Amino acid sequence: MRYSSNLGFAVSFVVILVLLVLVSVAIGYAQHGVDANWSAQTAIVKSSSSVSADGAVANNMVVQKDGTTLLFYTETSGSKRTSYYVGSRDNGKTWNAPAPTIFTPATHTIGFASVAVDGDAEGNIHAVWGAKSPLGIFYARWDAKTQRWSDTVRLSGLIKQKAGFCNITTDRKGRVHAFWMDGENGTPQTSEIMYARSENGGLAWSSQVLISKDDGKHSAFPIVDYSGATGDNLAVAWRDSAGRGSNGVQNWDVQSANTTDGGKTWSEPRTLISTSDYESDPNLIVGKDGRMYLTFHVYPTSNIQNARVMYGYSTDGGKTWLPEGFKQISEMGIRSHLTKEAYDFVNNRPWFFWKDERDLPPATGGTMPSGDGRGADLMAVYVSNRGETVSRPEFLTDAGTDEVGLHNFKIGEDGIPRAHYFIKQNDLTTLYYTQRKALSTGVTSTHLLQANGIGFSVAPNPASEFATVNFTVTEPGRVSLKIFNVLGQELIQALDADLPAGEHTYQINTHSLVQTTQTLFVQLNIQHSKLNTIPVQVMR
Repeated sequence: MRYSSNLGFAVSFVVILVLLVLVSVAIGYAQHGVDANWSAQTAIVKSSSSVSADGAVANNMVVQKDGTTLLFYTETSGSKRTSYYVGSRDNGKTWNAPAPTIFTPATHTIGFASVAVDGDAEGNIHAVWGAKSPLGIFYARWDAKTQRWSDTVRLSGLIKQKAGFCNITTDRKGRVHAFWMDGENGTPQTSEIMYARSENGGLAWSSQVLISKDDGKHSAFPIVDYSGATGDNLAVAWRDSAGRGSNGVQNWDVQSANTTDGGKTWSEPRTLISTSDYESDPNLIVGKDGRMYLTFHVYPTSNIQNARVMYGYSTDGGKTWLPEGFKQISEMGIRSHLTKEAYDFVNNRPWFFWKDERDLPPATGGTMPSGDGRGADLMAVYVSNRGETVSRPEFLTDAGTDEVGLHNFKIGEDGIPRAHYFIKQNDLTTLYYTQRKALSTGVTSTHLLQANGIGFSVAPNPASEFATVNFTVTEPGRVSLKIFNVLGQELIQALDADLPAGEHTYQINTHSLVQTTQTLFVQLNIQHSKLNTIPVQVMR
């Protein structure tokens, strides 16, 4: 009996031990979930359920002033590719504003590549794409006043190799900037970075100029975001081949060029980082304060599966970058690459995104047991403190064993980060959408600006009907209180009076100032002090 009892105990112990191991493994490899700040994903409607919808490498999303989100994408059926756009006015819940609509300017060319787009402060939409016939880079403009597309306009001159990847971005001075590749990387062709600009919102364009060096090496994927740029100091970065690395693979470095006159002239290319590893696919943002922010990914030559995402910022127009040598912002030991960007103008916060492949098997750089995962998800961080602080990474997708790809992002004047990406299921790809809660402006109802001895707050923030401005006057003087929109236009001077020292309160009817959800700027000027401004989100 004693033997039987001991045997039963041993068996029970082993069973419990096995269960504990299984539970620990399950916990260790459980799906990571989506950060609570991001919404559940919704499928973006296609013209037909039997076609595939593809995203793009360059930005292909526009957020208009009223929050309408427009997505430009490609539908594929067999060998037929058609460019469409679709819109949502309810934060991605439904996509019928408009329903899938053929992007007609692209029908005037043959063999088009993905369409890249950007919107400007006036509500116009600027689109650019490459085509095989006629061979070139082409442009069209959606006019916000006439609600019509312009004629198709050729931007490129002579194409030496191929009309490849292209990217378009606008700045806060009404300029439109187009970058593209002449050639194709990864082939016997060389590729170079070309550029053209418009000073009048896309109505007239400069001749193309070569930005990279015509040195017989590949230069690829110039991705920039000038949507917050208010000055003339700009930069562009790309991956540039330093020649053949191990096993004949291109050894990529990050190069850049700068302009101090808004794109009229560009500096000679300079290498930002060059190691024996492969530094690839930089994304560069120019903020409204002139600071520049850059991410890229690194493929280590020792093990390309250990890809990582790097970050740096510049305070001198891109001449030098901090920290020296850049720093890793992706999680150690997790295959992370293919970075993308978006800029929050209201809060002056750059956002960066990348593919996190921890759900892949270890043989391909992930952490899941072999056969238990083959997917990839998207990770996000934002930058604050004028470039010095990077937030903790957030998962915005959890696709299980599916792989998320061709991701793009945009942030409107409401401060809401928006994302779309595609997932392949049953041999068809579908685009999905998610968005994040808007970040706080950094100013709460208890925040006080004390730099000049002045207490200054606005509450509530966000506001819907009324907002109360509280401020402290340390000595008698003239006080001015003005409200501006994101274009810098003065909407109202709420106060202009001599006030005694002490605490003061003033109420603003935000509901009467704007008709749509947007951000206003409350500016306080007290005699003998500099201007102090608080951005306030007004919800309608």
